[in-house]
Amino acid sequence: FLPNLLPVGNSSTVSSTFIMFFIAVVVPLLVVTAGVAAYLKFGRSYQYDNLYLQAQTTRDQAQSATDPARQRDRWQAVLLYLDQAEYYRRTPESEALRDEAQSNLDTLQGIQRLNFYPAFSGGVNAQISRLAANESDLYMLDAERGRVLHASQVGRNFEMDEAFHCGPGKYGDYQVGPIVDILILPRLNSLNAAVLGIDAGGNLLYCAPSEVGQAIPLPVPDTNWGRVTGFTYDSGSLYVLDAPSRAIWVYPGKDASFIDRPYFFFGNQIPEIEDSIDLAVNGDILFLLHADGHLSKCSYSRLDTVSTRCDDPAPLTHSLPAYQDIDLFAQAHITQMQLTLPPESNLLLLDADNRSVMRINTRSLELQNQIYPMPGASLHPGPAGAMTVNPNRVLFLAVDDQVYFAADMP
Repeated sequence: FLPNLLPVGNSSTVSSTFIMFFIAVVVPLLVVTAGVAAYLKFGRSYQYDNLYLQAQTTRDQAQSATDPARQRDRWQAVLLYLDQAEYYRRTPESEALRDEAQSNLDTLQGIQRLNFYPAFSGGVNAQISRLAANESDLYMLDAERGRVLHASQVGRNFEMDEAFHCGPGKYGDYQVGPIVDILILPRLNSLNAAVLGIDAGGNLLYCAPSEVGQAIPLPVPDTNWGRVTGFTYDSGSLYVLDAPSRAIWVYPGKDASFIDRPYFFFGNQIPEIEDSIDLAVNGDILFLLHADGHLSKCSYSRLDTVSTRCDDPAPLTHSLPAYQDIDLFAQAHITQMQLTLPPESNLLLLDADNRSVMRINTRSLELQNQIYPMPGASLHPGPAGAMTVNPNRVLFLAVDDQVYFAADMP
């Protein structure tokens, strides 16, 4: 039919040319199409069946293994085979086997999973380096601008408080620089503040929703300030870390007001704390987190005849047989820590790269468990930048410019 449409030329010649064109071009396309269709129908199914069978075989090996480390390796291999199999097809059988493998692996590794939900419908357009929270409010330190952001809980989500101002600037007679750390204050305090910030020069900034911030400089210590890098609050006293000066100054307070001169936490023996990046205090016990992830534990002495002593590094332990051949704590990238509220006060360590939290017993320094998001949780990519837990045991994690929260923190 096509040759007859041509205006000129010999019909038999054109027909022959067309047939050769059809054979040379169209037929191979048909063959390739048929081959691809056959592969998609039979080849992908074969690939899935083969990989799923390997996952099942590896599952049997994990169940029969007696060495916890081998069990761990086998369950991890099961998940790897399932990842490859589900590239071709996802079935109820593969999902059930994945759940079984993940559950057994979590048990071996002391992992507890929580459901994390985004606090905001969109991001907060800030690099969050610190979090602090009470029962109904969330405070976030914007590291780039050195200011504090506030959000209040509305239903299951949080709503940004655009009118909240708590950051660098002039407050009365005092100039406050970029905020370097924040903490929640007791509800009853003399300045009616909810959150307290501090800048590198030791200036405190008291802030509350719908209120103008109040700046009050801390009394300058005897050796003056080097650079304030962090602080914490315990039993009415403020502990201020000046890492470059190898100093921790303690300010006894009254109703969150700190007007008296501080005392030096250490005695004559001052530990190497220049690389300290965070601190936490529980009574007379002070914990220091160093940049390489190790901890120091210092016991304050109230006797003139006995010096304050520190264990550096403080030996973290665990009772997980599956980790006997692996240094669990050396593998973690610990960047922050926080103490939970009594009666069972535990030390929380943020493993930034794994976006998880380690719960440590403050007395024995033994790992209680590890808190992870549920498998496949839709968190932003990248490491966690900050964490906190509120009095209702809601755990918050900042990842990228979003904050996630999970209830029922153990």
